Amino acid sequence: MKASVPFRSSGVPFLSRTTFLQSRTELTVPQKVFFSRAKHAESPIDGSFSLRLVPPTLLAAEKEEAKAVLTLFLKKQGLSNAVAARTINKSDAFVDHLVSRLHSVHKSRYLVGRELTTLEIRDALIPYLETLLDEYGQILVDVVENFPDPPVKEKSEENVQKQPVTENSVASVSPSTPTVDSRKLKALARVSDVTPTGKLPSHIVYLLELGMELEAIRVVIRKFPAFAYYSLEGKIRPVVEFLLDLGVPKEDIPTILTKRPQLCGISLTENLIPTMAFLEELGVDKKQWAKVIYRFPPLLTYSRQKLKATVDFLYEMGLSADNVSKVLTRCPNIISYSVEDKLRPTADYFRSLNVDVALLLHRAPQTFGLSIEGNLKPVTEFFLERGYSLGDVATMISRYGALYTFSLPENLMPKWEFFLTMVYPKSELIKFPQYFGYSLEDRIKPRYETMRNCGVQFPHRRKLPIAWRNMSTAAQSFNGNLKKALAGLRRINLEGLRWRVFDAKGQVLGRLASQISTVVQGKDKPTYTPNRDEGDMCIVINAKDVCVTGRKMTDKFYRWHTGYIGHLKERSLKDQMVKDPTEVIRKAVLRMLPRNKLRDDRDRKLRIFADSEHPFGDRPLEPYLMPARQVREMRPRARRAMIRAQKKAEQQEQATTNTRKGKKREEAEAELSA
Repeated sequence: MKASVPFRSSGVPFLSRTTFLQSRTELTVPQKVFFSRAKHAESPIDGSFSLRLVPPTLLAAEKEEAKAVLTLFLKKQGLSNAVAARTINKSDAFVDHLVSRLHSVHKSRYLVGRELTTLEIRDALIPYLETLLDEYGQILVDVVENFPDPPVKEKSEENVQKQPVTENSVASVSPSTPTVDSRKLKALARVSDVTPTGKLPSHIVYLLELGMELEAIRVVIRKFPAFAYYSLEGKIRPVVEFLLDLGVPKEDIPTILTKRPQLCGISLTENLIPTMAFLEELGVDKKQWAKVIYRFPPLLTYSRQKLKATVDFLYEMGLSADNVSKVLTRCPNIISYSVEDKLRPTADYFRSLNVDVALLLHRAPQTFGLSIEGNLKPVTEFFLERGYSLGDVATMISRYGALYTFSLPENLMPKWEFFLTMVYPKSELIKFPQYFGYSLEDRIKPRYETMRNCGVQFPHRRKLPIAWRNMSTAAQSFNGNLKKALAGLRRINLEGLRWRVFDAKGQVLGRLASQISTVVQGKDKPTYTPNRDEGDMCIVINAKDVCVTGRKMTDKFYRWHTGYIGHLKERSLKDQMVKDPTEVIRKAVLRMLPRNKLRDDRDRKLRIFADSEHPFGDRPLEPYLMPARQVREMRPRARRAMIRAQKKAEQQEQATTNTRKGKKREEAEAELSA
């Protein structure tokens, strides 16, 4: 049964609605009607724009854009990459028709000499292609390939359903290599010296001046052929200057263009700047745009619906507005993850482990880009097989969210094998999972060997009861000072913290304070973050035996005001050491800490004692090894006086020798004159 296609004055310019039976598909369109509709669509009477007024370079670029839009549309309909490429190579006439329609829709833009952006081209062509899909359905590919000729097709659906899928049929679908790469070869020819003048296009020369290698430009064009047809003044230069104004270093521009060349095809005033303003409303720090764009250039090419969907998911997981801002700034590539296919299943998986999803998203958002089957489950099974419970794994994840980002065979397994050679119990990894973040060869092995050679006693589970029994003895020696030593300890979350012991005996005050401030801030950890308090507990003993250089003991003064008129007090370092030597070290450390809200929390982790006794014998203490001194030896006043006396004696002896030599010279001269 044949279905006729009547002529209509509205709707699709060159195609019209068809009807066909479900049992047998047979389409025959009169060629005159089909051709007349195509001719009518390109007629200047219909308001179309003449292609002669468009420069050849711009016309070629628009054809590439139209091909890209058509390819994307076909892929969304379920076609594979090979089938879509074959269809594009057979539809040159249809692509020309799309360009002609583009000129008809945006006639006013061309009259004022303005180029269309990639998003404007998509907005003009995609609704038109959707209309064709509604009209022709399954035979849209035949319509595109046979334009402007009518598609004639007779196939039995029963035969199609019963036809077996063989290797030959699959092989016949794949196009030949020359036809697939023809568009890429045309684009690559623009960056080669094949022109009669022997010069490269102006935009290629501009990219080379920016520091982009010619081979890197070819790689970009192979991935995105339309980039070869972008104009310098209309698209590339404005985007590059805009990035430079944002603070992006010039040497980072080639990397950004290599990652996302489509940025040059987006309008600044209508797309890029409004998208940035929208992201700033969602929480992106406007001062960090240079870092954000360098980390993830495709961020500015996503639609607002995609951006808002991801942000809504973050709020749904329980993140605050400040935390959402930090996540988008530190890990902008989370926008690229699908909410339903990636983020939500990952969140459900961590919930099954009783992990705080909001805390994990805030600390390690990159974890949500990992595969559940390929990355997350193998790491979980790795710890379960080694005797840890699900609760232990959840605790380790909460304390160190980046744990799942490490490679299982290259990172976790070797460090686990070395951990077994140490005398630590397995529970130590629950307290300090950051162990897996250190380098095995550069950090773990050398430090472990150094501590063992120094005779440091490592904590062992059999030693813990002895420490508990010694607790009462240690407390008895702190009858008057125990309350001060334990003050504020309940306000500190001690889970996962190490107890570091510093022996101040013979140490220089400034050098000791700098090491303590590093540990109490957590700067010695790979997970250090300035806005979080992750430092360890610091116990300083023998504060009365700390040393200073020079004459600081008498020349250094501490001054404070009581609040009353004329009550400016001062006390020398020597007097302070007699009154309370612990305050000397405390003041030195506090003056090395940042003056922010975390300062008081870090001060609570600092416990200083004048002698070697302290009430924390029940804790797994770790002695801190001070680095070797690289400064001159301290010289007390008596030693300096002795050195001055020796120098004075040497000078006097030298003067006496010179006097004797002078007398002998005078006597010799007198004899000669006589």
